Amino acid sequence: MSVKYRGCPRINEAAWLLILALAARTPWGCGTPDPSSSQPDPQEAVASDRAPIAAPSPATPLASSPNEPDPHAHHHAPAADPSSPDVDPHAHHHDHGAIHIARVSDEVALSIDNATAITTSRPVKLEVVLTRRDNGQPLADLMRAPELQVRAFIVREDLAHFARVQASPVPQRPGHYSIEHRFAAGGAYRLYAEVISSSLGVETAVFPFAVSGPRSHPKPLVPTPSGPQRAGDLVVALQITPSPILVGDITGDLQITDSRGRPVTDLVPVRGDQFDVFILNADLVTLSNAHLHGARPVPGRPSRAEPRFHTRVAHGLQRIWIEVQRGAVPTTLSWVIEAR
Repeated sequence: MSVKYRGCPRINEAAWLLILALAARTPWGCGTPDPSSSQPDPQEAVASDRAPIAAPSPATPLASSPNEPDPHAHHHAPAADPSSPDVDPHAHHHDHGAIHIARVSDEVALSIDNATAITTSRPVKLEVVLTRRDNGQPLADLMRAPELQVRAFIVREDLAHFARVQASPVPQRPGHYSIEHRFAAGGAYRLYAEVISSSLGVETAVFPFAVSGPRSHPKPLVPTPSGPQRAGDLVVALQITPSPILVGDITGDLQITDSRGRPVTDLVPVRGDQFDVFILNADLVTLSNAHLHGARPVPGRPSRAEPRFHTRVAHGLQRIWIEVQRGAVPTTLSWVIEAR
């Protein structure tokens, strides 16, 4: 028997078997394949245990390494089981649980038109204005419903006073919002306004102002002693982990009972989708916020008597304000913590 291969002489069967054995050990053969054949050898395709590697298309970017984060990936948490008691069906997840530490915005400016007329003698109506710092134009591309476009908080600079206020859009005046509030004491205050802009993202602007009138004596900012707090008929205890508190992620667990020690399971949502937890550092520019999971009742299931929140804190002293609502009026409780 003899086999003809292009570029090789006629050889007998024994010599051919020897050549095949040698070729299996070397990356080269004795001749060049016949260019007249463009089809792959079916026997070679069956014998091969490796799939051919296709070159990537120039228009298709290569996937990231499994050990490297994909910069184009959206890091959404996996969907949670809606039947779990830790899942809050009313929470809006565009804030990603607010697991972040924010600082006062460099992109958005906040001002109060009539800041010089603020006094403790009567309720005051303030017109606040949000503008872009880069061009001075009104910030008019806010993404939430009109009544929720601005989440506004008034804080006294010694962190002894906190109030969440409603910011209502002023008709025909983009970037202008109306706020009404009565101040119990004079002193130095700050207005914080959190917005979601389609061009800038989530931003928190701040405006410092003074309130004329009798002032209360400032209290030193020291960590709140452990133990429950009373507010009306509610008794609320807060447990934060890790303990001692470290910079970074924290979890807060609330235990809510009535004055007789019975678990409270009839809480109602506080101001729609707004945050229940607001944390401000003593530096007055570092802040974070969160939702209370389990504090909102689910159809067919009462609210939990032990809601919790997850957020992050920066270094130093800071005050936590938490709003819970039972009935028609929300209750605000506060704790001072220190993260090391």
